Amino acid sequence: MPVMQTTINSQLLAALTAAASDQHGLTTGLICLSTGKYSPPNAEAMPREPLPSSDWILDQTLSSRLRAALKCNPAIHDGAIMFRRPDKNSCYVHTGWSYRLFPPSGSITATANRGSAFNSGLTMSLVTGVDRLFLWSNHSLWKFESGRSQKIDLKANSTNMASS
Repeated sequence: MPVMQTTINSQLLAALTAAASDQHGLTTGLICLSTGKYSPPNAEAMPREPLPSSDWILDQTLSSRLRAALKCNPAIHDGAIMFRRPDKNSCYVHTGWSYRLFPPSGSITATANRGSAFNSGLTMSLVTGVDRLFLWSNHSLWKFESGRSQKIDLKANSTNMASS
């Protein structure tokens, strides 16, 4: 039975807030959420050995799974963590670690002094099939959707921030 969109959003925000607030050793992380049969264009998995487990639903276990993945291979911190769902009524499922993102250049003006992860997330949010991206760094959480960025208040943990 499909999970309703509002459930996905509240679980998503709770999981990301916990990951951004957690001391799991990954001080900066980028998560890419997409919908469709395949990974979005402009994203490529970087080889990792050993490769931590995949194929799990994005839920409140995100922080513990990040900790376990970092113990398995500390190199997974480099690159985006990918989640995909087949349609808008399904849950996001983890599909890979350490993805290199290479959004089309010139599709949006970069934001000065924000760094490559921020600007990659912002630009990648315009790619077909990408629903949104989330970046956490220094206990801050940012959402990128349709070429716009929004800082999420971790203390408020508002469910309207992750709406579709």
